[in-house]
Amino acid sequence: MSSIKLALSYLSGVQYQEAWVPLARGFVDAAKKLGIDIIFYTHDQSPPGDINERIEIYRGAVWDVRRHSDAQVFIGWPEHFSDMIRWDHIFGSEAGLDSVDLVFADSPTVKIWLETMTTKPVIVFPVGYDGGAFSYLERDYESEPFTFLFTGAPTDRLGAWEVPQAFELAFPGKDDVRLIIFCGGERGSFQALREQYSHDKRIVVETQRRSKEEMIELYRGAHCFVRPALSDCVSIGTLEALATGLPIIAPRHLWFRDLLPETAAYFVRLSNTTINPAHRGFHPYEGGWRVPDLGHLVEMMRTAYENRELTRKKGIAASHYVSQNLTWDANLKRMIPFFRDLIEGGSDYIGYLRENPLRFCSVPRWKNV
Repeated sequence: MSSIKLALSYLSGVQYQEAWVPLARGFVDAAKKLGIDIIFYTHDQSPPGDINERIEIYRGAVWDVRRHSDAQVFIGWPEHFSDMIRWDHIFGSEAGLDSVDLVFADSPTVKIWLETMTTKPVIVFPVGYDGGAFSYLERDYESEPFTFLFTGAPTDRLGAWEVPQAFELAFPGKDDVRLIIFCGGERGSFQALREQYSHDKRIVVETQRRSKEEMIELYRGAHCFVRPALSDCVSIGTLEALATGLPIIAPRHLWFRDLLPETAAYFVRLSNTTINPAHRGFHPYEGGWRVPDLGHLVEMMRTAYENRELTRKKGIAASHYVSQNLTWDANLKRMIPFFRDLIEGGSDYIGYLRENPLRFCSVPRWKNV
């Protein structure tokens, strides 16, 4: 097999241009080591930077790439697993999970969830970050104001509306604490969020796109990261924040439960309430997710604020963990044996994967089984 073409869906967690470029470089380097040609497709709108001709920007729906591809194997990798489900629902199975030969999932739980919807093999390949650019940053945990940071799209799905609500409940009338809500790009829902909380000067809603260096300074100025997401809850920005030494307040489910140790996070319980799919940012097919418990989110924000030394230690643990396990380089190294077997085994290996699903970080040698 001489060619693999990887279709990468829109990285909505990217807060600045070219955040996926280190991954693309990694695939190019891996291709050289394996002696094959890997073409990396994305419909990200940012320029490809200094990536060579192996990287192609495709500004259209990801499934359309298949129609123009001559690759023997086509891999679909939605950063947010609901992407492919949305494609199935709106455009039919030929546009979603069944349009590819293999599917990458970002955690073991997401893999299990996706396997209920397709007969195609689902492989765990977590989202990563640029370990060369983002590393631990010293910060003063006694400085004021104590700053909580949320990055991501202003949707209920990611918890953007729950964070300021919990913030005001946790810190009524306190002037030594603030909340920054950041997304690199203006959206109508962000304007609505800004207007709703315009009365509280401690809450800063920022939409100006930042460079990588400016993102590092944003992380440096914060003390704790907050992301009470409902479903597909990790992003490149989340990992970057953790890498700089920010502990995270997050729900105990999906990616966080699978891949993040207790020492690096304040975990929030889930409530018995499920999201109303008519809310902002949801397609009806994506309803039914349990909402993080608002009262417990308030409690965890207070705990992070009041226990500064514990919060600092959790940040150190978060940085150490992601730097050792979740950089693009670390993820790709784990996948090299998989790609070797895929190249050697072709359709036989894909058939084997259907019958023998891969476990995270455990890649069976198909020819020896």
